[in-house]
Amino acid sequence: MDELTIKLKNKEIDILYQNAHPFAGGDDHYAVYFEDPDRIKVELVAP
Repeated sequence: MDELTIKLKNKEIDILYQNAHPFAGGDDHYAVYFEDPDRIKVELVAP
């Protein structure tokens, strides 16, 4: 997840909920949130 987040930032894709990243979904929810080009929110979760 960390490597993916770096790749998204390198492509200048804004990470949503940065103040809580990578636990924006809760303490047991390791994820990255961003928007696709159509502004649809995407959530990628690591086990």
